[in-house]
Amino acid sequence: MMLKGIKSNGFRSYTDENVIHHNCRRRKHQQKHQVEEDRLLDWAAIQRQTKTKIEDAVATHGEYVTLEILEAYGIATNNYITINHGFQESTLEFLGFDIIMNPIKNTIKLQKNDKPTGMDDGRKIS
Repeated sequence: MMLKGIKSNGFRSYTDENVIHHNCRRRKHQQKHQVEEDRLLDWAAIQRQTKTKIEDAVATHGEYVTLEILEAYGIATNNYITINHGFQESTLEFLGFDIIMNPIKNTIKLQKNDKPTGMDDGRKIS
C-alpha cells in the first residue's frame, strides 16, 4: 500500500505502510551492500544445516563420534563460528553445539551449548 508517491530521477519515491521511506538513495545503499548480505545469509544457512546434521549424529551415535561419522553426516568442521585451542584439545563452536577434538586421546565430542553464539562481549541487546 502506497501512502505517498513522488517521482525523482526515474525512481518512484514512496513511503510504505510501515512508514519506511523508499527512494533512489535507499535503493543504491541496498544494492551496494547486497553482496555482503547475501554472504551472511548463506553462512547463516550453513550454520543451521550443520546444526541439524550434528543433532542427527548425536541422536544416532551419541555424543562421542569418529571422524568417519562426521564425514558420513557431511559435517564440515571448517564452518565453525569460533575456535579455541586449549591444552590437548580444540573446541570448534557451531550454532547450538561445540565439537571438542582431542588428538591425543583420539576423541571427538559433540556437546550442546545453550549460550548465544560467539561474540559475547558483555553487551546487552535491548
